[in-house]
Amino acid sequence: MDYVKSGEVLQSMIADVSFADWWIWNGIPVLLGNFIGGILCTSLLLYLSHKSSLPGLSSLPLMAKASRSVELVLHERAALVKSL
Repeated sequence: MDYVKSGEVLQSMIADVSFADWWIWNGIPVLLGNFIGGILCTSLLLYLSHKSSLPGLSSLPLMAKASRSVELVLHERAALVKSL
């Protein structure tokens, strides 16, 4: 008898919610919130963390300087190997 009574209590506590009601009142708002949070907040944080601190400063000259220094090291290493 106790199980029947607890089942009746649980049945009275369960709301009559259809899939459409759930989708309209829960699924869509959660989906939109995740899109807004994921796209806007993530892109804003990435932009703020990677923007340059000096106006007009591009990473291209830094990359060119780095590649020139790598080429210089490789040429020096090749010259050292030839001399041995």
